[in-house]
Amino acid sequence: MGEMDIAAVTIELDSRDEIPQLLRGLQYIYANPKLRRRIFDILLELVPMDIQMDNGRSGWICGRYSFLVRFV
Repeated sequence: MGEMDIAAVTIELDSRDEIPQLLRGLQYIYANPKLRRRIFDILLELVPMDIQMDNGRSGWICGRYSFLVRFV
């Protein structure tokens, strides 16, 4: 199966919709590991102290953030 680096994907920005601009911003964040790490560090600071990041129900969004921060 073919693969393509996210940073190499061309996103057409001439749409009147805002989605291409959002995707381009996310692509930029993904392609810059230092920036991506800083953003995930900020997201972790926003999680309330009484939340256990390693527990929760399947599909729980905080668990996903925890996984991403540890392995990205």
